Amino acid sequence: MLIPSTDLLNLPVLSLRSGSKLATVSKLIINPYDLTIQALKLTGRQLDNPKDSYLLPEDIREISHLGIIINDSEDLVSSVDVIRLQQTLDLRFELINLPVIDKQRRKVGKVLNYNLIAENMMIYQLVVQRPLFKDFFDPTILIHRSQIAELSQNRVVIKNSLNQLRELERQDAIDSFVNPFRSTKSAKTSK
Repeated sequence: MLIPSTDLLNLPVLSLRSGSKLATVSKLIINPYDLTIQALKLTGRQLDNPKDSYLLPEDIREISHLGIIINDSEDLVSSVDVIRLQQTLDLRFELINLPVIDKQRRKVGKVLNYNLIAENMMIYQLVVQRPLFKDFFDPTILIHRSQIAELSQNRVVIKNSLNQLRELERQDAIDSFVNPFRSTKSAKTSK
């Protein structure tokens, strides 16, 4: 299931054991090396350390319309508890508002949002906002993670040009279209 990143922000974190709200998601911590969510930063009065509390994706039991469900408050960690989390936090990587360019150095837009796969918290698509003067009728474009050639603190470089991306989207739409009036049986079998 794909989830927009904005749907996870401000989502309550609920304890299965106590049945109560433990915290609220305030930020998603992205590992830029593999484009996965490494942790969810939490805020709330009931936390032992409100400024340094995180939830690791492997401790999430379920994401539902009620919130993120975990076993108990023992699943929450601080940045000093997990070395790889501290290393990622030190990078201070932010994906939102990063400029997106193609390999020919032409501006495609900037990252407005991203969609993740709920099961493994992997970033699946970037939602890129196009410049207003460049594309009035198509203000956003989806870029699949396989189209990303390079990712840095300053920009996202994609493999194909915008025209090639649109052609790929168009071809996918044509390939997936099924004509309901066309028979799937060949003419030879109708003898």
